[in-house]
Amino acid sequence: DEVFMAAQEAVSAHRDSQAPWNSLEPPYRCENCLKSYRQKRNLWRHQNFECDKEPRFQCHICFRRFKRKDHVQTHLRLLHSDDMSGLPTDSPFRENFPTSVCNR
Repeated sequence: DEVFMAAQEAVSAHRDSQAPWNSLEPPYRCENCLKSYRQKRNLWRHQNFECDKEPRFQCHICFRRFKRKDHVQTHLRLLHSDDMSGLPTDSPFRENFPTSVCNR
């Protein structure tokens, strides 16, 4: 019984010492703009492709600009999916909704 009680107490103490995951401050912070991230790879992506960078990707339909290619792809899928239906099936803009890259 003592071993079982000790194990229960250890589990309880460990559980009580853990803060809820969503209440923790993300551990990775950009020193330039102070945005913070839970994963190191997201901070790396932010620092290399987003922070203080001009948008390089442009929607070929409404010309809105984005810093990341995946964001313009999501934009096309959510806002312009009807506009894409008129394109030929072999159009480079239809497959995976690729974007034009601005020369800036």
